[in-house]
Amino acid sequence: MTTTDYATYIAGLPRVLAAAATVFRDARGHVLLVEPNYREGWALPGGTVESDTGESPRQAAHRETVEEIGLDLKPGRLLAIDWARGPERPPIAAYLYDGGVLDEAALKAIRLQEEELLSWELVGRDALGR
Repeated sequence: MTTTDYATYIAGLPRVLAAAATVFRDARGHVLLVEPNYREGWALPGGTVESDTGESPRQAAHRETVEEIGLDLKPGRLLAIDWARGPERPPIAAYLYDGGVLDEAALKAIRLQEEELLSWELVGRDALGR
């Protein structure tokens, strides 16, 4: 296969987006969620992997944590990978990392990215389904 044939082959492959998020907890086991201003509902801190620039899912989870909640914390172990379809976008491969337990100092240091987020909240496991 020539270089041109290979480039044409790659250009014709299906596209999949990638996203990465981090689960942070407090000492009571409550999960930190953020409220986006661009859609309904709550989410974990995270976002799209900028794969065109060579960013990995782990790097994206770290970047999004810094951008969205202002904490420069490296993600821990990979907890899960999932596949999510959307009606108006390609499917997303979603990577979920462990952020560990945030102490009171870290919780007080949270600074929201006002361009994208309205608020944050610590949610007990029994309320996560909402």
